[in-house]
Amino acid sequence: MIEQDERDFQSISFEVVPTEDGWDRDDPRWLAIENTLLASLDQAELLDRGANSATPGKKGAADAIIVALGSAGVVTALRDVFREWLRLQASRSITLRLRDRDREVEVKLTNADIDDLPELIDRLRHPSDG
Repeated sequence: MIEQDERDFQSISFEVVPTEDGWDRDDPRWLAIENTLLASLDQAELLDRGANSATPGKKGAADAIIVALGSAGVVTALRDVFREWLRLQASRSITLRLRDRDREVEVKLTNADIDDLPELIDRLRHPSDG
């Protein structure tokens, strides 16, 4: 595992895009499934309140689910929330999307690679490093 310095995680926010094979994004049943992830992120206090259009319990698809990382400990909490949601169905995945002034980077997570979340977040922060 890559050693992470606490300050590495300050001021990084990214969009979380959950998906599951076979579901239309506007299907009410999918929205209920997506909302379970959103509620878990909210309960763990991982949502970026200033940037989020997503609201737990709200009907309709969220424009974006935004998660902010303020410390290395938050990555552990995020990994736990993602692991729980992904383990419920093998066809689920979560795409992390980082956008800033001059780039957009995406990393797709499945249950098989959730333990690599710290490295994947490092790749989001420093995509040209490797």
